[in-house]
Amino acid sequence: MFFLTYIKGTCINEWVIVVNQWLMCQLQGGILTNDKQLWNEVTTSFTRRFANNLENENTFLEHRLLLEALAVPHRSHLTSHPLV
Repeated sequence: MFFLTYIKGTCINEWVIVVNQWLMCQLQGGILTNDKQLWNEVTTSFTRRFANNLENENTFLEHRLLLEALAVPHRSHLTSHPLV
């Protein structure tokens, strides 16, 4: 489970702790470290937990770029006084 020490970040720390505990229980229960299903579960758990974050970040970036592209340039010749 050494690979878990390479995963860093505030939003991932809780997941790393939970997965590490789960993996230790599996190994103590007799599951071998090279069991394919064991690692499929870890991969699925990671994807479920964090794939949506990447999707949200991409959507945010796309919206920000669109807003920047549509931004109206500042019109310094207009006054701030209301029309009478």
